[in-house]
Amino acid sequence: MNIPTKIYASYNKKTKIIMTIMSLIFILLAFFSVSEYSNDSSIVWIIVGTVLMLSSLFIIIVLFSVSKLGKISIELDEQSITINSLLNSKRFNWCDIKEVFVYQVNNNNFIGLQTYEDEKKKTFGKSLNTSLGYPSPSCAIVTSMYSNIDLQDFLETIEKMVNSKQPTVQESIVLPDHEIEESKSLIKTYILALLTAIICGIVYGISIALLEVNILLVPILSSYVVIAVFNKHNPVIEHQFITKLLIGFICFVQVPVGMITSLMIVLKVPISIENIINLTQEYSSYLISDLGANIGIFIAAIFCFVIGVKVKIRKINQ
Repeated sequence: MNIPTKIYASYNKKTKIIMTIMSLIFILLAFFSVSEYSNDSSIVWIIVGTVLMLSSLFIIIVLFSVSKLGKISIELDEQSITINSLLNSKRFNWCDIKEVFVYQVNNNNFIGLQTYEDEKKKTFGKSLNTSLGYPSPSCAIVTSMYSNIDLQDFLETIEKMVNSKQPTVQESIVLPDHEIEESKSLIKTYILALLTAIICGIVYGISIALLEVNILLVPILSSYVVIAVFNKHNPVIEHQFITKLLIGFICFVQVPVGMITSLMIVLKVPISIENIINLTQEYSSYLISDLGANIGIFIAAIFCFVIGVKVKIRKINQ
């Protein structure tokens, strides 16, 4: 790749379709929230609907900006790399970059740039990313936004420029491997994640009973708390298929736990194993008999399962 150069963002067809579908789903959920507001006049539904509509609008703006306006780009010259996003631009001198690495989130490739200065900083965002199993680079480039470039050629160019500006040439620029603590018990990790999901589900159920409204975003967001607990006690970056299914199921558990908890509070059912089993059977029959009225609950449960299955981080060796 020749220097200087400017690379404009360009989504591939698959990404455009996925983003369009996501935008439509958010719009449908927003209208669903508004319809619920017309039934019980709770301001919570207006807030949820507004957030969903703004999220849909943001996706549309990003898609339009990449496809038509050319606002998002990367500039490379002899002194620095500049990443131009929709809202701002970040410029990094080659001599300030310590590491260049590639990682995956939900099978999407990212190029991370780590500077000497940011490596020493400790922020809430870094702590949150670490707990969720994410790296915390100074800047992350989403490679799916640049489908028109050769990823390997792009990486080699960046490495060449970084190496040429360092006091000593590094043999390779990769994120250091973290040692895996083999003493961690996988069974203990599953139990801790399950207990976290149950606690989150109980809190979700209490919120339904107290607020008299089912905020479906609660279990979806809580799924990331469950994943954070799992990653903290099991720092294996790439998980096997069965493991991912189990994590998805554990995240899914929040929804039925929340619904049963709310029913027990509202109906003032005494806490016992027998009552929980009977209430679960009756509520399951009700859900199946009236799928249309409970579609939101099913969507939330599916989202939780998908989040648990799909959220993973895997470093790619260069």
